Amino acid sequence: MIELNHILVGGLWISVALASGGPGLALAQGRLLGVVRDSSGAPLAQAEVLLPSIGRSTFSDSGGRFSLGQWPRGHHRGLIRRPGYSPLFFELENGGDDTLEVEFTLRRQVQTLDSVIVRGEPTEVAPGIRRRQEGGVGQFRDESFFRTHQTDRFTDVLRQLRGVRIVTNGRIRTLVSTRGASFAGECEVPVFLNGLRVAFDDFDLDDVRTGDVVAMELYTGAATTPPEFGGTPPRAGGAGAVCGALVVWMK
Repeated sequence: MIELNHILVGGLWISVALASGGPGLALAQGRLLGVVRDSSGAPLAQAEVLLPSIGRSTFSDSGGRFSLGQWPRGHHRGLIRRPGYSPLFFELENGGDDTLEVEFTLRRQVQTLDSVIVRGEPTEVAPGIRRRQEGGVGQFRDESFFRTHQTDRFTDVLRQLRGVRIVTNGRIRTLVSTRGASFAGECEVPVFLNGLRVAFDDFDLDDVRTGDVVAMELYTGAATTPPEFGGTPPRAGGAGAVCGALVVWMK
């Protein structure tokens, strides 16, 4: 005789055919065989299968298989669990004393972390430039200016500024102030890239790509140069006069 039993797995009732030994077997006991797999279909070892109603439990082997004997007739609630996977609750109805074969799938737990809100003030591209502009001295160019001149050479942009001129010495082009000069001759304007001063000897002005510049400041004399850019060291044979500063802020 074939009886139709029902299994509730993951919220779905599944019909299972079970051979019965016939009437009058209310105390009959059967055997529960099964396989536990992960969501990819691979066998899952060390999954614990529990039937609390009869106080029985077992673990799946390396092939994901498990077996529970002495499984009495009646309605049973069970649980399958394994670390790292969401527990699975199921219900089985055993109507006979033969073997019932089932298969279960566990899904890996997705661990979520509490959301973290990071707050901060926007970083100024050219630190202090607004304060210096409000001081009313110096010449300034912003990123919108350089976007329209991004194919130009940097020295071509500098030639548009007042109070300076370009001097070429071999392959090196430097900026000279026409408003301040040392007793030894022409006065080179020191250059600062992103706030750091660069060496005169190996820096060529056209090494700066205009498309990378977001802001520029030019000061052409000691009286107008801000303290943070305030001075040049003595050069060979020179008096170390303050000749201003060219400050370039780049991406």
